[in-house]
Amino acid sequence: MSKARGEKLDRTNKAETGEGSSKSRRKERGRRSSNNQLCEFSTLSAFSLSIQVDSFYMVADSICKRMILLALQHVGNLEHQSKGRNSALDASI
Repeated sequence: MSKARGEKLDRTNKAETGEGSSKSRRKERGRRSSNNQLCEFSTLSAFSLSIQVDSFYMVADSICKRMILLALQHVGNLEHQSKGRNSALDASI
C-alpha cells in the first residue's frame, strides 16, 4: 500500500511541476530548437563578421597602397621640379 501511495505522490509531484506532460515536452523541444537557432545564428554572424573584416582589410590595404603610390609620385614630381630649378639657377650663374 505504501508503494501505491509513493507512486501516487510521485505522479502528483510531476503534475505540480509540469514534468512529463505534453506541454512541458513541447516547451523543452521549443527551448532546444531555440538554442539550435541561436547557435546557427551566432555561427552565421561570426562568419559574416569575418567576411566583413576581411573586406575591410582588403579595402584598407588597397587604400594604403594607393596612398604610397601617390606619395612616391609626389616626391618624384618634387625631385623633378627641384632639378629644373637647379638647372635654371646653374644657367643663370
